[in-house]
Amino acid sequence: MEKKTLERFRKALEKERDRLLKSLEGLEKAGSLNTERDTEKSGITTHPADQGTDNFERELQLGLVTEENTSLQEVEEALARIESKTYGRCESCGCAIESKRLMVLPHARYCLGCRTKMES
Repeated sequence: MEKKTLERFRKALEKERDRLLKSLEGLEKAGSLNTERDTEKSGITTHPADQGTDNFERELQLGLVTEENTSLQEVEEALARIESKTYGRCESCGCAIESKRLMVLPHARYCLGCRTKMES
């Protein structure tokens, strides 16, 4: 892969990493606000519907944090592949991953053919 193209992918991955870190920071702040609110209400009896809503919001937030952490890990691993000069190569067959695929999914590990086989 050309150095210029590789640098473009590196910048895209770094930008995505920064976005994910900000998103996780925001989710963490929102979670701590919810915890503070729950602590304030701890002595007050709550309606079961309100409690259900609070539980749903906590589960949703946990799911978002998990998803963002997974994405962050994938981006970090892609950046490590750039450093180790293995970026853009399919981890299954060793062939080059199509540029169009990398433009859409810069942290892709597999070429489209291998990924399709894995999902079948």
